Amino acid sequence: MPAPDLLEALLHSPLIHWILGLSLLAQLAAAAMAFRLTRISGWYVPALLMTLGLLAMALRRALGWYRLVVVGVLPIDLLSEALGLFVSVAMWVGLWWFYPLLKSDRHHLKMLTALASVDALTQLPNRRALDILLEYEWRRGARDLHPLSIIMVDVDHFKAYNDAYGHTQGDNVLRQVGRVIRRLARRAGDIPTRYGGEEFLIIHAHTPPELAARLAERIREGVERLNIPHASSAGGVVTVSLGVATALPMADVNPKALVDAADVALYRAKDGGRNQVVVAGGGLGLEI
Repeated sequence: MPAPDLLEALLHSPLIHWILGLSLLAQLAAAAMAFRLTRISGWYVPALLMTLGLLAMALRRALGWYRLVVVGVLPIDLLSEALGLFVSVAMWVGLWWFYPLLKSDRHHLKMLTALASVDALTQLPNRRALDILLEYEWRRGARDLHPLSIIMVDVDHFKAYNDAYGHTQGDNVLRQVGRVIRRLARRAGDIPTRYGGEEFLIIHAHTPPELAARLAERIREGVERLNIPHASSAGGVVTVSLGVATALPMADVNPKALVDAADVALYRAKDGGRNQVVVAGGGLGLEI
C-alpha cells in the first residue's frame, strides 16, 4: 500500500478514534478531580481556574476529534492529539496522587487547630476541640479496626462545694482535677478534654474496655489522694465519678453514641453512691 494511502487509513482507523476518545475522557476526569479540590482545600479561585483550564483543553480534544472524523487532519494534528492524550493522562494521575495527600493534610490541620483550642481554666482542649478530635479518632478507628474508649469524669457534689467554699476554690478544684487527668492520661492515644462545667472527657484510642476501666480507676484514686476537703462528700474529700464506654468504630455510626453511652455509665456511677467507676455494656460494635 502506498505511503499516502497508508497514512489516510491510519488517520481514519478505529484505533485513532479510540485514542482521541480516551484523551477526552482523561481530560474530563482531570477537570472533575480539580473541581473536587475546591471542596476539600478551600483554594476556590486557583482550583476553579484549573478546572476551567482543563475543561477548555477537553473542548479542544473534542474539536480535534471532530476534525479527524469529519474534515480530516494532517499528521502534525495527529501528533498534537497524541501529546494531548499524554498530558491529559499525566494531569489526571497527578491530581489523583495529590488528592489523598491534601485530604490528609486537611485532617492534620483540623487536629492541630483543635489542640490549640484550649479551656482557659484547665488548659485542656475544650468542647469545640473535642468534637473535632473525636470525629478524627472515630474515623481512624473505623479505618484501622481498633476499639475506641471514652471516659466521662464528673466531680461529685460540685455545686455543694461551690456553695460552701466559693467559686474561686471551685475553680481551683477543677484545675487540680484537670492536672490529675492530664498526668495519668499521657499515652500517645489519650486526649483529655474539658467537657463542660465540672465534667471532663477522655478519648482513649486503640484501647479495650479493661484498660480504659483501669485508667479510670487510677484517675479516681488520684483525685481522692489530693485530699481536698469537702464537707458534703461521704469521705470528707473531693471525689469523682466516672463512666466508661468502648466501641469498635463504624463509619455509619455517629461517634456521639459512644459519648452518650459513657454518660449513661457516669450517671449509674453517681446513682450508685459516687466515687466509683462504671463500665457501659456493649451494643455499639464491641461487647464489653
